Amino acid sequence: MDDHLHWFPRIQFSGTGLTLVSTLAPTLGVEIPYAFRAGGAALGVLMIAWPLFSYLGQLLRSARSMLPNIIVAVSIGAALMVWNYWYSSNYLRNGGIWHVKLGIAPPPPPAPPASPVQLPPPTPKPPWVTTEEIDQQKKLGRTLSIYSPQELLAMVANDENVDVFKGRWIKLDYPVERVPVSFTTQEKKEYYVVVINFGFVGLARDSLDALFDPKKYGDRLVNLRKGDQLKAVCQFLQIDRGKPFNTYNMRDDALFVSNCELL
Repeated sequence: MDDHLHWFPRIQFSGTGLTLVSTLAPTLGVEIPYAFRAGGAALGVLMIAWPLFSYLGQLLRSARSMLPNIIVAVSIGAALMVWNYWYSSNYLRNGGIWHVKLGIAPPPPPAPPASPVQLPPPTPKPPWVTTEEIDQQKKLGRTLSIYSPQELLAMVANDENVDVFKGRWIKLDYPVERVPVSFTTQEKKEYYVVVINFGFVGLARDSLDALFDPKKYGDRLVNLRKGDQLKAVCQFLQIDRGKPFNTYNMRDDALFVSNCELL
């Protein structure tokens, strides 16, 4: 502690006593004069402030002797800050002041994003029957359904009733898989039956049985090679839903058409 403050503990002790007296005296009914209270307050402020000012003076006196060291430390810190600023933002990269141009090439700009490839819109699936085909059958007094045999089989697979299509004409346009089979009804009526398999649709194995008059189309049917396209219009008779033939409830569904005419 400063030599000038050798008396300071005594004053602190006296100030503490003064604080006690000024605090307790009013509770005993003793009135302390205003001037005495103001002087005590000023003395208390001085007691609090004087050690702080004394310590600050010591720091200032010490700083005078350490001034060269402080200047060197500040200079080194400032130099490090300037170097860090230059290193973090190169002149050729960001510009600005306090930079030294060293000829460092800037990084190449990022390549622009590739434009998305514009694919042509998918070609819509053509309708199963054309307007010309509908008009042509209408001239013959027939109503040609816009639905294909596979669509009718799908309706039945979804438990839809297709009785409204019975007697209507539907279009066939499928490749031949096998030669026609001769079939004779109980009424002694002979037909050539062309069977077309559509494969499995869900649990149903779909097929189509088309009945042709052998007298009118027998020669043309037997001359069709496997893979040749069979084009015809026929009258829709019915769809038979088969019974499950295994534990997976798979079945055979068959669509029957008659009075078929080759196109």
